[in-house]
Amino acid sequence: MAHLLGSTVAAVALGSALDSVEAGVTCFLTGVLIDLDHVLDYVQRRRKRKLGFRDFFRTDEWAPQGRLFLIFHAWEYLPLLLVLTFVPGLSEIGLGALCGIGLHLIMDHLNNRGFPYTYFILFRWFHGFKSNCFFRMPSRRELPRTSAPGGTEIRAETELAGSIAGQTREP
Repeated sequence: MAHLLGSTVAAVALGSALDSVEAGVTCFLTGVLIDLDHVLDYVQRRRKRKLGFRDFFRTDEWAPQGRLFLIFHAWEYLPLLLVLTFVPGLSEIGLGALCGIGLHLIMDHLNNRGFPYTYFILFRWFHGFKSNCFFRMPSRRELPRTSAPGGTEIRAETELAGSIAGQTREP
């Protein structure tokens, strides 16, 4: 939900500032659709198991184990998009994509428990796309407590697993 809201605000601001519907729409679409790589990762992780819409949103599905590619989440794309802003006829689309993807990566970097280089695809590739190499595992003390039925407190390990692997749970 945060990406949807952030992309909407950025798209309206950019579109208005440039008086360009193309820049605004491109900003919005790239800021939201960049997350399609999560679907690709989900399918890859569950290739021998049944796929399900409900399972996709379970946070324990995204526990930091195995490999996580996030092929669209990469700072390396921004210089390429910057070059696109200098191509006649594509400058507004390039600027929209630059702003949409850039904002999305900034929000993810600030919100998720990654290392400084987590959103560099070359860094992830160098580490074999092993998610435990680029997302931090919390200590037991960092896990939030929630109340279970009967009033006992439990650690919300599955709630936190999603935020660790780049999937924040949004209200």
